[in-house]
Amino acid sequence: MRFLHCISGLSPEKGGPIEFLRQLSVLQKEYGNSFELLTLDSPEAPWVREFPCKVHALGPSIWNYSLNFKLISWLRENYKNYDLIVVSGIWQFASLAIWLVTRE
Repeated sequence: MRFLHCISGLSPEKGGPIEFLRQLSVLQKEYGNSFELLTLDSPEAPWVREFPCKVHALGPSIWNYSLNFKLISWLRENYKNYDLIVVSGIWQFASLAIWLVTRE
């Protein structure tokens, strides 16, 4: 299966959810699944480069809402490449963007 997990940021300062994704990405690879992350971090952020799976970093975003319109165009081009999309942070722009793009 091909999984895409969307989260606003991967900074280690965010704690538990980031460590969960780190462990989950390793586990999914062991099971033979494709596990990728979509984040609104800057592509140059050190934690993006060091993450143990493929990360699509589209940031930076603005405000606490993590507003980033690049997310919508990226999703339109790529969302059908995944069997399952998971969103962390329901009150973030990513939730709205994924709903708008995938509600066919």
